[in-house]
Amino acid sequence: MAPLMTYVPAFLAVLSALPTLSLAVELRQYFSYYSNCRGGTNSYYRCTNIASGTCCGTSQDFHFWAYSCVGCARYDTHAVFTRGGANNCGGSLLAARTGANPNCILLEDFPSADGHRWCRACSAREGRLVDTASGTEVKCQGSVEPDTLTIEGRSFNLTAMSLAEKHDLGQLAAQTGPDIPVGFNTHEIQVEDTSEDEETFI
Repeated sequence: MAPLMTYVPAFLAVLSALPTLSLAVELRQYFSYYSNCRGGTNSYYRCTNIASGTCCGTSQDFHFWAYSCVGCARYDTHAVFTRGGANNCGGSLLAARTGANPNCILLEDFPSADGHRWCRACSAREGRLVDTASGTEVKCQGSVEPDTLTIEGRSFNLTAMSLAEKHDLGQLAAQTGPDIPVGFNTHEIQVEDTSEDEETFI
């Protein structure tokens, strides 16, 4: 029988080739350092059902204290970047974490942190994300805006809002105990919190 390590590269290659849209991976950006990447009464942006390699980042100018990947598996890597050009993940790699849900990165001292993305069966090497099996760089496949904003337990669908409405709601999310105008009630949705209790901080 061949040694176990003989099969590892092939196994990783299969993992990296698996479809990623159906995995229900969700990327979150938290307004509070004390969130510990948990839901509950914290406020955070969400990019839901996001594919491997796609950057989640908002055009709104806010400082985020924590980033998480909800649904990342033990062989997935979650990474935070600075902005570069028109892409929220187009700049430098600030931090990366490989591990299971919720894959949490706390960045209290990095106000330049912008977007984040995840990749299947990859790792961070020398400031880049690379495929574990082939060693080739896993490049960003584009950038999307968050589709949901959760403010202290209440979630709002951003996809039908104007830029002005998104900005105003984001300003409220950055506050503690905000008084949300009733006009936003039409955008409120029910969202199940899929984060788990396992702590995996960088």
